[in-house]
Amino acid sequence: MVIRPSGCLDSKTSPAFIKSLEQALELATDTVVVDMIAVNAIKREGVKSLLHGMEKAAALGKTLTFEFLDVATQRVLEAAWNYEI
Repeated sequence: MVIRPSGCLDSKTSPAFIKSLEQALELATDTVVVDMIAVNAIKREGVKSLLHGMEKAAALGKTLTFEFLDVATQRVLEAAWNYEI
C-alpha cells in the first residue's frame, strides 16, 4: 500500500496524515510505503506524525518505508527512533 502526501506536513495537515497512515497500516498485510516526493516541507508536527507512524507500524508488526524523504528529516527520525528503543 502506498500513501502520497503532498505540500507541507505541519500542525494543520498532520492530523489528516496520521489518520490516513493509521488506516493504511491497519489495512496493509505487510508494508506501507509513504512516497514523500510531493512533500515540500516537514515541520515539527510533521516529523512527530512520521515518528508516530513508525511506532504504530512496529506495534502492528508491519513495515513502514519512506521514499524520497529529505536527509535532514531522515536523520531526525533515525536519532529519535534509536533513542526510543
